[in-house]
Amino acid sequence: FCGPYVDDSSDARFAITGPQPPLTISIRSPMEGTVWQAGTTQTIAWASTATDGYVELYLVSSSGERFWSDYVPVQRGSVPWDVPSCIGDGTDYTVELSFRPECGPQIEATSETFAITGSLPRPALRLTSPNGGERWEARVPQLITWEGLNATGDVDAYLLKGDEWWDWLGSAPMVAGQLAWDICPYVGDGADYAIRIESCSCGPCIGDDS
Repeated sequence: FCGPYVDDSSDARFAITGPQPPLTISIRSPMEGTVWQAGTTQTIAWASTATDGYVELYLVSSSGERFWSDYVPVQRGSVPWDVPSCIGDGTDYTVELSFRPECGPQIEATSETFAITGSLPRPALRLTSPNGGERWEARVPQLITWEGLNATGDVDAYLLKGDEWWDWLGSAPMVAGQLAWDICPYVGDGADYAIRIESCSCGPCIGDDS
């Protein structure tokens, strides 16, 4: 590159002929009136005229919560999905599909509304240590502790510096209530560190910060 940017365009319009019919895709399952049981494996299915490209699938609640399902080749036609046991009962869930063909624009499709029943109570999570004001020394092992209500699945712990993610510290079962952390000797001095804990094992992600 040297000097100012230069460009050029064709002197007149030209034609493109012989395009194929537009690609189509539609969701075949779930359909209106379908009822899924939380904690079971269900099938999301679609029909498409495409032979290449990928589909990305989400389950969406009426409140806008989105649960990622899968990203697979369009020719698969269906995927199994494990319905989270704590997803929450409702009668107005939908599946949203984004189709990304190898050539051409992205196509969106949405299923009819359907129901999910039999959900377990959603868990809750509260960080108890550190919770602000502590002074921890590098190289000294510490315990990150929490309280879990309706505990299920695992908890991941992260180190934040200011508002920025710094490092993943490990994971432990929610029922354990704690995670041992060997503080890296090279983490660097600072008074703006925080711990975030998070669990995405059952239904929507939950978490808490120090």
